[in-house]
Amino acid sequence: MMRSLLLVLLAIPALATAKSPQWFLEGADEAAISAPVELTLYRSEDTDWVPAVFVAFPAARGDEEGRVVHHLAKLSLEGRNEIPEALAGDLRLKVGEAYDIKYAVIPQLQLGDATLNGVRVEVGSDLVLNLNTLDELAFAILPSSGMVRIAPASGAEELLGAVGAPIQGTVESEKPWFFHGKKIEPRPGDLVVEGSLLGQEGLLKLALDRWSSAVGGEAELPEDAVIREGERYVRTAATLGGLALPEVWYHHEQDLVAPEGNLLGVLGYDVLYGLDLAFDPTTDRIALAGAAQVQAADPSERLLEIAREDFARAEEKAAGEEKEEGAEEDDGSKGDAAAVSRHTALGEALWSHGSRSEALEHYAAAAEAAGERCGPILTHGRRLAEMGSHEQALVPLRTAGELWDRWWAQDRELRKSVEKDRQVEEGTFTIEQSSSCHEAWGELASSHFALGQHDEVAQIYAEHLEFDDAVARFQALSLLVQGDAVGANAALRQGLQRGARNDVDARLALGFASAGLNRPDAVRAQLDYVQSLADPASLTTWFVAVWLARSSLGNAAALDTASALVDADPLSIPARLERIIANRELGGGIDEAPEMKQIGALLDEAERQRPGDKAVAAWRLLYRALDGEVEAAKAALVAETDPQEIDHYLARAAVAAMAGDLEVSAQALSSLIALWPETPIPVNWAEPQ
Repeated sequence: MMRSLLLVLLAIPALATAKSPQWFLEGADEAAISAPVELTLYRSEDTDWVPAVFVAFPAARGDEEGRVVHHLAKLSLEGRNEIPEALAGDLRLKVGEAYDIKYAVIPQLQLGDATLNGVRVEVGSDLVLNLNTLDELAFAILPSSGMVRIAPASGAEELLGAVGAPIQGTVESEKPWFFHGKKIEPRPGDLVVEGSLLGQEGLLKLALDRWSSAVGGEAELPEDAVIREGERYVRTAATLGGLALPEVWYHHEQDLVAPEGNLLGVLGYDVLYGLDLAFDPTTDRIALAGAAQVQAADPSERLLEIAREDFARAEEKAAGEEKEEGAEEDDGSKGDAAAVSRHTALGEALWSHGSRSEALEHYAAAAEAAGERCGPILTHGRRLAEMGSHEQALVPLRTAGELWDRWWAQDRELRKSVEKDRQVEEGTFTIEQSSSCHEAWGELASSHFALGQHDEVAQIYAEHLEFDDAVARFQALSLLVQGDAVGANAALRQGLQRGARNDVDARLALGFASAGLNRPDAVRAQLDYVQSLADPASLTTWFVAVWLARSSLGNAAALDTASALVDADPLSIPARLERIIANRELGGGIDEAPEMKQIGALLDEAERQRPGDKAVAAWRLLYRALDGEVEAAKAALVAETDPQEIDHYLARAAVAAMAGDLEVSAQALSSLIALWPETPIPVNWAEPQ
């Protein structure tokens, strides 16, 4: 007994130490690499535009011999290594928990010919490798060649030297500290280096796996900081290692501080994307150089191939499994979770790839296998609506909403008992529902609105407003289409009170309602809100804003609005494009030559930042049309049959109108409204005179 107690007591500090922040910083037990390894650098919407590589995991024990699981891993210089919970399950990893952190150890991970054994990870939502935890290796991320180079730690000097002169970094402390009386929990493993931001010298954190940059709580903000959705933003450029980085919007994050003090901010990949960067985790030194060209591969084909392989394997496994003898039969209400999972996974991969018709087949199969679980049914309905198939979307959306109602109608304590798998009274609806399913009613109202079924929208508004703020918006849009500006105004203001105050589309719709009530000051107020909500940039948003100004306040106000949008966000390509369009349509006096030059430079930068981005591609084609290549731009836009990008349809409409093809222009706007019915483009409204 005493021996057992002693073993338990000895194990307690070992557990605490093993799963402390320091435990995660020792990223792998062992790294095996005999020579430098080169991997393809991937960057696209699938990677959130941050750098990633494909990694391989040998089959879990008990799986078929020789099976290798491939996955796309983002590269980081921050925090812990991370693995998605679903992938941890697929690899059959043993998941533990300490200090409210789920953790696991990956037995083996391969980066090309480099092998990592005993990789320590947090179980979360993404696959991320923090290079700073892998002391036996050195790394270079090289967009100039589209490659990631890995070398043994002994070759770090050569790797750094091939990029540039090394500069010293430091790693954030492991211990929590206090800032203005507030306890700050650290992210051990974060790399900080000396640099400048907002004209101030200090420390900058490097965040490869984060897109947007931020100004820290210790930086002095300039007077021209703007407020967007209640948050401060600053447009500025940083300097790192003597290199001037691109000018972007920095979000002010008050809690972004460091125990070393003078942490100015965090540099995301929106400014790091154009740098070759080498890193030696043993010494925390980095080398930086501007990349003359920026290259990266699109992983979508490989991701789809992997998804198909995983699906085929799961189907084969399911076909070979027989029900255990004596297993309790159910009525099918709980569905087949494994079938839902495999069909949804392949459906998502197909959808991301652009193979949307095939994806819908798998969403439908997942919904059929879901039993009375609303989540997959809602997803099926949503995807149908996103394809413009609103008539087909009605049944799954209503089914998901009714399942949610049935679940929500039960007493809260009863729902909690079901969630905790406790015994409940007979007659209880025991199928726990996804918390997102309340949105089914807003989605259903959207599809009815797109179909022109205004009575159905009004009924959903009367019965289900409490579940989803979007219901109020579609009731308002429905009333606007019917010419009831008074009712639309009331419904929209109700939506604003319920949480849509910072919704750009709601503000634009309220502007049209105000125009219908002949309230020009109220229209101007909504346009002011739109200018303050200038992020994210949207060509369609600016188009509607200028349309609202022209139709309700006159041509001069429209051009003023277009100029105000540019003033609100000088880096916004859509705002600048819209100002050119407004200038030409309304006979303004803006000198277009310097404006077009600035747009061209911003487009070049955006294409380097986000290669393959469909929105940027649409902006480029509209720019070409404005630059005189109208027919070529029109042909390219019409050739795109399924881009699923809202700005593509707006660009198609605008360019077709420039070419004098009003039929194609009208078709493009009709398609836009069918795919995004929440967009307040009143093509079928009586335009105010």
